[in-house]
Amino acid sequence: MAGALVLWQDVTGCTQAERELARYADDLRGSREQLGDVIEATGAGFYQIALERMEGTISRRGAEILGFATPEMPSLFEIMAEAQARMHPDDLQGVLGSFMTFVEAETERNEVEFRVRSLDGGWRWVLAISTSAKRNAAGRVVMLAGFLFDIDERKKAEAALRRSNEELQRFAYMASHDLQEPLRSLVSFSQLLERRYRGRLDSDADEYIAFIVEGGNRMQRLIEDLLRVSRVETTAKPLEPTNSTAVVADVERAMETSLREAGATLEAGDLPMVRADAAQLEQVFMNLIGNAIKYRHPDRPPAIRIAARRVGPMVQFAVQDNGIGIEPEYHDLIFEMFRRLHTHDEYEGTGIGLAVVLKIVERHGGKVWVESTPGEGSTFIFTLPAA
Repeated sequence: MAGALVLWQDVTGCTQAERELARYADDLRGSREQLGDVIEATGAGFYQIALERMEGTISRRGAEILGFATPEMPSLFEIMAEAQARMHPDDLQGVLGSFMTFVEAETERNEVEFRVRSLDGGWRWVLAISTSAKRNAAGRVVMLAGFLFDIDERKKAEAALRRSNEELQRFAYMASHDLQEPLRSLVSFSQLLERRYRGRLDSDADEYIAFIVEGGNRMQRLIEDLLRVSRVETTAKPLEPTNSTAVVADVERAMETSLREAGATLEAGDLPMVRADAAQLEQVFMNLIGNAIKYRHPDRPPAIRIAARRVGPMVQFAVQDNGIGIEPEYHDLIFEMFRRLHTHDEYEGTGIGLAVVLKIVERHGGKVWVESTPGEGSTFIFTLPAA
């Protein structure tokens, strides 16, 4: 009888454990469903794949993003096989290659964009983000989870913005180029009129002619600067390993006369290699050095120093001067197109130089900003990808 009692106690304990396990499984299932609901609420799809067992699950939203809208949701692998068949031929090999690299490599995340044929027959852009949930002893992914996002509207907006920018650049170039010839004639004949008839007319006429010549010359400089802005994109070259020390040396030689006339000194040590369009990098340094010369302090000769240091995957350059400095409230405004802080009587220029610097640096994937103390000088800092 005592033995029977012990047996009864063992069975009772086992039953309680089973109930606890079942309750735990229900809680886990509920948590998974809640997580799925949260993910679905974001508009994203979710999938999970066990590669060793060749099993997987995909959320209904994930299936919809891949172009399935059937009442009975097919299995993950049926969806994946059909998605490959529907995938844009230009994207298929890239997607498969990216996936295999992710499975074999020691990376914890993989992102890939591709197009699939939608239900209406058009192409729709999809973003897949995979994370490795589990790897085996050899480091190979055996379990992964991921998200699917419909990025078609974003891609359309990007394409529209790209087309708009290209059209704007073409318009700026054509308008500037077509304005050059009539303006050149206007300036030439105004200067001829000024030379031939100065002093032969009254003083007002001399002053008016001088205004015409000055305005025409200013317009020519403005158009030339507009062309410089448009050329940032129209004449851009691929980024490649570039010796920034050699670029600065070339700039120093090209600006030798300007530096000498201003009594300026330029100091630059060995600078790191970067990935850049050498001609555009030269333009950046010329604009910043030119600014240091133009906005020099009246009580001291310009002293310009160029330094650089590695910051992660980027190289951070600093072009420092001892000029008049810039008030803090203008630190962002100075990079805007045609933004001028001084009158033409104080300093000549069109307000294009720093806007060109910003455009070039951003084209290289970098950032540019200024640190300045009024009356003491400024340091223009920009980043470029390291080579």
